Amino acid sequence: MVKKNPNQCENKGKHNRVEVHQTQKGVLKMKSSKISRLLSLILILMLVSCSSAIKQSDLIGVWTEDDAKIVVGLPVKSIEFFADGKVMIGGQYPGTFKLMENGELQVTVQGEVYQDPIKINGKTLTITQDDGDSKSYTKK
Repeated sequence: MVKKNPNQCENKGKHNRVEVHQTQKGVLKMKSSKISRLLSLILILMLVSCSSAIKQSDLIGVWTEDDAKIVVGLPVKSIEFFADGKVMIGGQYPGTFKLMENGELQVTVQGEVYQDPIKINGKTLTITQDDGDSKSYTKK
């Protein structure tokens, strides 16, 4: 029969506890690393989504529609936005435009100011008026 040294058992137990502790640290480090990567990914996605907001340059050009409707108080078949902040409504009503921080388009034509929410999806511009009526235009 081999006599066990009590010190050996204590050391072995301590050693095992240290291994377990180191393993738990490794797991915690690994979990922390995964969380960091996940948070980084979320931040990148938030930045991309913010950068997809409409910019004034997105509006520049001619937008047309098939059926003339009343938009910003005028019958409109086309809207042309210029880089200098000017706009031509229906080919005959000059004015100015400004894209507001809240995503609304502000147009001033014949001394009247109109401000409505807009959306751009590809080559489609949608303007929604106060009464909820919306009109879509296609970019030429």
